[in-house]
Amino acid sequence: MARLAVAVVSALAAGMALAAQQPLSRYQSIIDRQMFGAPPPGFDPDKNPNEVAGGKNADKELTKEQEKLQSAIHFSMINITPSGETAVGFTDNSDGKQPVHYYLKVGEKRNGWEVKEADPVRAWMRIAKGDIEVELELGGNSAAKDAKGATTRAAGADENSPRTLPAAASAATPKKNLLGGLRDRRKARLAEEAEREKRAAEERARQEEERAAQEEELLLMKEEIQLQREEREEELRRLEEDRRREEDLRRREEELQRREEAAKAKEVTDESHEA
Repeated sequence: MARLAVAVVSALAAGMALAAQQPLSRYQSIIDRQMFGAPPPGFDPDKNPNEVAGGKNADKELTKEQEKLQSAIHFSMINITPSGETAVGFTDNSDGKQPVHYYLKVGEKRNGWEVKEADPVRAWMRIAKGDIEVELELGGNSAAKDAKGATTRAAGADENSPRTLPAAASAATPKKNLLGGLRDRRKARLAEEAEREKRAAEERARQEEERAAQEEELLLMKEEIQLQREEREEELRRLEEDRRREEDLRRREEELQRREEAAKAKEVTDESHEA
């Protein structure tokens, strides 16, 4: 019995080894009928299965490098600059103790990072670190669909693993991002207008205060001038009264002197008559 089991296992192993050495073209009739569905993209029946397996392993290694790069990025912002260029904001978390924040325009490079493409409508970017490129959607470090297909996120997978948003969420994200940008710009514009109105109101108030102070100063100056005029007029009245009193006194003295002279002349006349 044991010998039979060993013989069966040996036969199966030999058959599998032989099948591995056979090209896949011998299954062409089955492939043409597509009994198991459409062949995968890039399928070449003339290649040895071992070579195909080797290629898959190489792609898997590249995917691991992409996943490692994706897990280090947090895509947090996409914006259109006043000059019309697209810029993105992201965080490099490869150093867990000290994250580094970047704000780069499309085509701009810094510290080995380069933003290849970015679309604010789709809220999407393609970024490279060295020879490794990944595509990300706004709001996390989750990969978007690449040229070969989409990497779906399994239930319970790590948040840093690649994922593809559902169709509704993918369509809503750019619209939400665009509306959010419009709201932010509107808020900024309203805040700027409110600030301008505030500064204008403060300037008007300052001018009103200065005008009121100038009017008060002018009124005080007028009152001072009026007071000085009244004082001068009062002084002139006193001088006029003094002049009149002096004139009246002078006339009285002259009248008295004439009377005295007349009295003396009369006395002389009377004395001459008596003689």
